[in-house]
Amino acid sequence: MKKITSTVLASLLAFSACGDGEPGTMPSSTQPDDVTLTVIDEGGFAPVEMLLGRLPRYVLQADGRLYAPGFVPAIYPGPMLTPIFVGTADEATLAEIMRLVNETGLPDIDRLEDTTAANHVADATTTVITYFDGTSEHTLAVYALGIASDASATAMAAAELVRALDQAAAGLDNVTEYEPTRIEIRTGDGMSLPDAEFRTTRPWPLATAPDELAETAHGWRCVVVEGPPARDLLEIFSSADSATVWEYEGTEHALIARGLMPGEPACA
Repeated sequence: MKKITSTVLASLLAFSACGDGEPGTMPSSTQPDDVTLTVIDEGGFAPVEMLLGRLPRYVLQADGRLYAPGFVPAIYPGPMLTPIFVGTADEATLAEIMRLVNETGLPDIDRLEDTTAANHVADATTTVITYFDGTSEHTLAVYALGIASDASATAMAAAELVRALDQAAAGLDNVTEYEPTRIEIRTGDGMSLPDAEFRTTRPWPLATAPDELAETAHGWRCVVVEGPPARDLLEIFSSADSATVWEYEGTEHALIARGLMPGEPACA
């Protein structure tokens, strides 16, 4: 994996009663690889292709490994894959994150949706924060997080938690580019092909035919590739861009591909 300095990661990120433990500590029921916290931005006024290709903002594992998407240049066509970076937060940082988790009340709720800002903010995303205590998950979803001036106390606590994760990510040591072990690929019946002047054509990269991919909803299909075939796809997709089309038996198809972070459900 490629070594990236914490300064570089900071630049990249600029673009883009408490279970069974004591407050400010990871729950004792977790294992090092267990996902403890995720932050995902959902919805918003954007094309479906962009929403389906969006990575989680953060994934935190119990041993302090923090994953975040890297910077993608604002050019067209851009790279097909968004890079993912990972580094390890120190104990003091983890304790602060867990203190803020408790302040949000996450360990005591199953799912809570705060849509207070919907009264006067349009087309914003909903930030979904999920805490895993080793036995169950607890989810807080806040619409227009950090935007509303009259945010609820819960929303303000959630915003403070996300800011702490921002700061943690910017200060990580030993940051490397993560090589995903699972690659998610999507295509849709209504997905338009790139303009001809930007388009490049390559052979269909999957062992499964386009119409044999699993159907999800609204004409979209999806497959997740794991293990050695995923490494092969990483190499193929890393040299492709967002205007690459994929030819299968005389028909051309556009694809959305992204690496899955630890704990992410497949084709969700």
